[in-house]
Amino acid sequence: PNRAGKTSAKMLAAAPSMAALAGLGSTLGYLLIACSHLSRGGLTGPLCPRGIEFLLLVDAVFACILLASLLFRDSRKNSDGRDDSDVTKKWAFQCEYVRLLRMAATLLTPCALGGATADAGVPDVLVKAAPGVVALVGLYDLAVAHETLWQRRNTLPAYWHFSPALGKGVLVLDVNRMIGFYLFSEGSWWWLAWVAFALSSYVFSTWLMMNKGRSFSYYLVMLAGYIGLLLDGSTSGVPPELSGAAGMLSGALIVCQALKKEDTKKGA
Repeated sequence: PNRAGKTSAKMLAAAPSMAALAGLGSTLGYLLIACSHLSRGGLTGPLCPRGIEFLLLVDAVFACILLASLLFRDSRKNSDGRDDSDVTKKWAFQCEYVRLLRMAATLLTPCALGGATADAGVPDVLVKAAPGVVALVGLYDLAVAHETLWQRRNTLPAYWHFSPALGKGVLVLDVNRMIGFYLFSEGSWWWLAWVAFALSSYVFSTWLMMNKGRSFSYYLVMLAGYIGLLLDGSTSGVPPELSGAAGMLSGALIVCQALKKEDTKKGA
């Protein structure tokens, strides 16, 4: 029992260092992906907005800075004498581990999706399975790790409350482009149905995030996604009319929501 306790204590003590290494590794990985695809015109593929590689990189950089601010800020004790930010730190650590796993799996995907497998001799079965791994890990990250961190955003350092929402937005775009790799079939009604569903989920999730937490960073990522789909419509497989309509609908919902809240304040 004593040995088990000591091992557990050592693992807890090493967690900040492991999370920092994971954050640094994922940032360098996404930097490699962005730089290696500059000469190729960026990442492409079904439901892939132009410039998503830079969104992935920006998200990783902001997450690293957030992690550093969590590790180096003073502890905040609650009435029980416990550090109130301990739980937040654990979820921030988990987000870094999951992001590193997503980045590593992305490197195994086909070249257009961000992979580095063209001359690496990676078996085809791994290349074809990698987008599914990225999507599954991303769905867990979106529904559990990033969602919990977003719900605890008020325990984050000042000026960093926006980071979890930004990460959720990037996850939504990344997961959908990986799923699109399997579902895309040019001219297929199934594909158009999936595009309509995905864009509808973008609009609904934007409204939900703004309604629950006024997460403007999430909307800005979605806006970048709409613009990216419009710019890359020929390779994304998304009709420009649909992406344009989704972007305008999201903006209209946010304006209406802002006006409604302003009227509520005046009435109060």
